[in-house]
Amino acid sequence: MTNPSRVKGRLPLALGTLCLVASACGGGAEGETQQQASVVTVPPDQNGVTILKPLHNSKVSSPFTVEVEPTGDVVVVPLGKERKGEPSGHVHLVIDHDCIPVAQPIPVDEDWVVDLKDGSTSTQLDLPPGVHEICAQIGDAEHIALYAVSRIVVTVE
Repeated sequence: MTNPSRVKGRLPLALGTLCLVASACGGGAEGETQQQASVVTVPPDQNGVTILKPLHNSKVSSPFTVEVEPTGDVVVVPLGKERKGEPSGHVHLVIDHDCIPVAQPIPVDEDWVVDLKDGSTSTQLDLPPGVHEICAQIGDAEHIALYAVSRIVVTVE
């Protein structure tokens, strides 16, 4: 039930966003709970991906739709269709785990990673009741994390 999307970005800019990503993904204080996690969005002119739906701190019923949008020059493409010299890749959703730092492999074989390798920008998630953190990020053909990320928290009723 995945539906990947369009992403644009440049690797030098991805490295420039490392500080943003490091603070957005796992840089929280010890003992921070998912409920305390703050929303992380990507400015429209910065390469990355942002979560459009659901909104941060929304109450949702499972299954629900997660919709993302590439930002900056990023183009979302299916796995293996990355464009040389252009910021491109496919979307990954990381559920209830820290975002993956830029230039690190995204563990797509884990059950907490949703790999939208078909190039879609939306998918249905079926999560159990409770508070859940969702991190959206772009990966390349080798599933290496690129660019800035977006993170929200939702409550499944």
